[in-house]
Amino acid sequence: MEQAYINGVALSQYGVVLLKGWREAFLLPVNNKDYVQNESRLEHGIRVDASLAKKKEREITLQFFLEGATDDDYIDKLEAFMNVIANGEITMRIPSLKNRSYKLVYTECKQYGMYGSKKGKFVVNFIEPTPNDNTV
Repeated sequence: MEQAYINGVALSQYGVVLLKGWREAFLLPVNNKDYVQNESRLEHGIRVDASLAKKKEREITLQFFLEGATDDDYIDKLEAFMNVIANGEITMRIPSLKNRSYKLVYTECKQYGMYGSKKGKFVVNFIEPTPNDNTV
């Protein structure tokens, strides 16, 4: 089974696999936005209305490993993959997580390192603007 798809294309098409920690990144519970609160000098503490709880956006950090058959193949795959993810919003579908899809927006590539001339690892930050909307 394919590990993940970005905009309908398998990661393996780019020579890419997700590295350790990707499942936790997607399964981590999303934080709530601040609750509506009211502070009155006539009462102790504050009133909190938790009946309309809404989720915050969340940052997701993913580690990718890319491998090419040759030096040129590596560069071609790297450029193609970075053009796709750095182009703004992507949809990442994960078959092993009940086939859920996640809308992600690229923010930065935090780290990049090569292992020889045909292998590389990079760490990418995304924002998931609407975490409850993962059934695209």
